[in-house]
This record gives sequence, structure tokens and C-alpha cells, in this order.
Amino acid sequence: MQAATKLRRRHPAECRLLAELLLGMELGCARWELALRQSEPIPPRRLPRLQRKLETLSRGIPWQHLAGKTEFFGRSFRCDRRALIPRPETEQLVTWILEHCITHATARPVIAEAGVGSGCIIITLALELPEANCLGTDISDEALTLAIANARARGVAGRIRFSRDDFLSSLPSASLDMVVANPPYVTSAEYRRLPAHIRCHEPLLALDGGPDGMNAARRLAPQAARCLRPGGWIYLEFAPGRMRRLRKILDTAGFAAIATGQDYHGRSHFMRACKK
Repeated sequence: MQAATKLRRRHPAECRLLAELLLGMELGCARWELALRQSEPIPPRRLPRLQRKLETLSRGIPWQHLAGKTEFFGRSFRCDRRALIPRPETEQLVTWILEHCITHATARPVIAEAGVGSGCIIITLALELPEANCLGTDISDEALTLAIANARARGVAGRIRFSRDDFLSSLPSASLDMVVANPPYVTSAEYRRLPAHIRCHEPLLALDGGPDGMNAARRLAPQAARCLRPGGWIYLEFAPGRMRRLRKILDTAGFAAIATGQDYHGRSHFMRACKK
């Protein structure tokens, strides 16, 4: 496929996938239908636009930014360079939280996401837990604007209170039942080695966790301990190789019942803990 060949330099691992997604977008069909339509010529009127989009992708623009949206938990969310692109692994964090809510039922729980980005986590929780009171904070005005737009599109803007904040620093003490976050955890050295399509098109603020990747965790853990009621929970997505250090930070901040959760690849990628 000529399109895949053109994309190989910037997107070596997913060049064929991206070529098929792009072709499906232009033909108005799903990827699996392309094999059934491979003998059909591409309509000449679509070729210039297809070529422009192919050129855009070949420069390293993420597919989600070209499409302007991505899927998360079976729903479509607006996606652009204002926030981190939602990853499939984060859906597992949401599933873990929802399983917890079934077994630890709390009437009208107050749930806050620290660092909402696109809003996909807190919006999904608002949709799946209609009795919950939801809050979302971010230090980036651009990210908050995106999250609010996504909340409006999903019909839950009136149920989530968004605010500009450095994680939870402005929230009242003992006011929350749950905190969830996917904080920056890439070390500064690792960030410099990330693929160009990540470094150049996703916000540094959402990725770089400082020299050892733990800066955000060190700030967030004591804030969460202050804001959570006794028996409240924190749920985090974090670097698989830094769970031992994250556990120590949470323990020092006053959390107990610390447990890890695995991602699709069998790596410890999530952690939860209970406020003593």
C-alpha cells in the first residue's frame, strides 16, 4: 500500500493501520470493509483531500489530531494538542474504579480528577455513576476548555464542576470520597527520547514528571490525603517501573491498603490506596 510506505518513516509501528484508517475515513467505511472494496477505485474528487491528509500524517501529526477525535470507553471524545491523547490502558483504570464503586457503594460520592486533560476519565465516571458529584481540575486553561467542550458534547457539563487548580490545592479538606489522576510520570531524560509525534504534538505539562518522574506524585499525594475523607480512595495511573517509589510516597502521605492493578500487557500500571 503506497500510503503505508509514505507513513513508515514517521509512524513505523502503525503505518499500515494509519493508512487503512485514513482510507476508511475518506471512503466512509470501517477498516474491515476495505478488504471487500479493494477493487473499487478511489473517486478522483477525493484524491486531493486524501493526499493532503496523507501529507499531514507523514509529518508526524497523530492520527487522533487529524481525525479531531478519539474513542474512550466506547464513546467519542474531541482530541487535539491541548491535552494528552487518551490511551487504551486508561480505560482499565476506569474499569477498576467502577468495580470498586460496586463493592464499596457510597451514596452520592464526591469524585475529583486531578489534572483532567481532555476530560475523558471524569466524564466517563459521571456517565457511568449518575449519582456521583464530580469535579475536575487542571492547571492548563487550554485543557480545561477542551474538557468542558467534551463534557457538553456528552451531556454532563452540568454535573461536573471544572476549575483551574494545581491538582487539588484549592479544594477543602475532607471534602472528597475519591481522587483519580493520571499524573505526569515520564522522567525528563525519557521525555527527550520519546517519539517526535508525542514530543511535538502532546503537552509537555502532561508528560514530564521531572528528573526522576516523581515530581507530580510528590505534590499530589499529600493534597489527596488532605482532601479525602477517612476511608476515601485515590486511584492513579503511573509508570510501571516506579510503583515501589509511588507506594512509598503514598504510605508517607498517610495512605493504607495500597494495591496495584495490571494493564493489558501484564505490567503493574495502576495503584490505589485508602486514606487512613
